Amino acid sequence: MSAWGTGIFEDDLTCDIQDEFNEMLDEGLSAAEATGHILEDFLEELDEFEDEDEKLAEESLVYIALAQLQLRHQSLQETIRAKTIELIDKGADLPFWEEADQKDYLERKQVLEELKQKLMNTQTV
Repeated sequence: MSAWGTGIFEDDLTCDIQDEFNEMLDEGLSAAEATGHILEDFLEELDEFEDEDEKLAEESLVYIALAQLQLRHQSLQETIRAKTIELIDKGADLPFWEEADQKDYLERKQVLEELKQKLMNTQTV
């Protein structure tokens, strides 16, 4: 993964997901349909990972991006919310940040905690 910041869409994978999600919406798909296609595509790629920690970290980025996109489009699904909160609670993407400086690591943790709070306080569709 290539990251240039601690925000939700400040790495290659989540930017790719955002681009694909928006393209599907532009093509007329619903947020739920776009989510389904992205999960199918990106989670299939995760089967190729041999390192379970790396696989879990990549999976968390997929769900974090989808949760943020669904929040943005007021279309949060319960399954996405629950899985994203579970992954945030596990600290699943934080291994990507362990080699960063302490400030960035703590900032990423804060970004994820804020997302978690938004997810917990938003009704699902």
